[in-house]
Amino acid sequence: MAIHLAKYNINVNALSPGGILNNQDKRFVEEYSKRTPLGRMSNVDDYSTSILYLMSPFSSYLTGENIVVDGGWTAW
Repeated sequence: MAIHLAKYNINVNALSPGGILNNQDKRFVEEYSKRTPLGRMSNVDDYSTSILYLMSPFSSYLTGENIVVDGGWTAW
């Protein structure tokens, strides 16, 4: 999409969130958190700055990217 829409001045990027805390079973949250470098699940506010960045002029030269906001889950 980024390649095809660039000629129209449209940037295409994505944000891939990690596990979002949302009333999951306590044991699931504990086990998930053990496997995440930051040691916790995310909350909705953890994505705000990345979304604001993608909406701002600061990301005007960014296209075709996936920003992974997962507490380090994929760093293992």
